[in-house]
Amino acid sequence: MQSEVNDVTDIMRQNIQLGIERGANLDDLEIKAEDLNNYSQQFAYGAHEVHNKYWWKNVKMWILIIIIVVIILTLII
Repeated sequence: MQSEVNDVTDIMRQNIQLGIERGANLDDLEIKAEDLNNYSQQFAYGAHEVHNKYWWKNVKMWILIIIIVVIILTLII
């Protein structure tokens, strides 16, 4: 009977140890998830900045093309 109690005690200790290890792993996973969230926000901000930069570059190009066309039309007329 005592050996069965010892076996159950050992199993419970192992279960507790596994629970502690899983808790530590969950903490590590939570930290990694927070880091990933921060990196994704930085990436989204950088992508938005690049989008704005090239949008304005495109607008400037269209303004230049329109000015050139207007100059050519005024020279022809």
